[in-house]
Amino acid sequence: MLLVAFVLLVSVHLTGLQVHEWLGIAFVLLVLVHLLYSWRWILTHTRRIFSGGSRRARINYLLNVTLFIIVMIVVISGLVISQAALPSLGIATIDDGAWRTLHNKSQTWALVAVGVHIAMNWTWIRAALRRGWVASNRLSRGPQVAPSLWYALRRSAVIAIATCVIAGGLWLIVGLPSRQRELKLNEMARWNVQPGPGIGQMLTRGALLAIAGLAARRWLRVHI
Repeated sequence: MLLVAFVLLVSVHLTGLQVHEWLGIAFVLLVLVHLLYSWRWILTHTRRIFSGGSRRARINYLLNVTLFIIVMIVVISGLVISQAALPSLGIATIDDGAWRTLHNKSQTWALVAVGVHIAMNWTWIRAALRRGWVASNRLSRGPQVAPSLWYALRRSAVIAIATCVIAGGLWLIVGLPSRQRELKLNEMARWNVQPGPGIGQMLTRGALLAIAGLAARRWLRVHI
């Protein structure tokens, strides 16, 4: 679901800007659920990083941290320049050129990071796909990571604090949205639904993701 949502997110001509922004907000919720269900892995590997772990474990951990930061940069910058979702809720935004550049460039880096992330975990992904319904039946026995609402809220608070730290760093580097840097463009018209270009955009983004994944997989086989 995360992978499909991500590919759709970077194919704005296929979805249109309004759907793109609401899908981005839904994507944040999917990322939150993903992190909550991965919390045990996060804690275990954080301890291993500081107590000494394998080279692969350190690289995988660093990659996950980098991916989280990049995804949060995409999300935060997207909210700052929102032209549909937040304005529809009565929240005024500025289509700041610097923030839009950050949003666009971080999307490209996110594609590369997701491709490398998939490559790093390809063995697990392949095994999970082979198990298919067997794995689904095992999971149906009950959640293993979020036994209570209080547990989830505490972990969500940690994720929210980390996101706020990233947002604060971005504001220090890029500055607050400014009318002096506002783009005088009709973004809704610019990113309207165009099936032909949209499919082409999706295929291009998918190809970039696949190339990053294949290149990373080849490098991992040689060096790890």
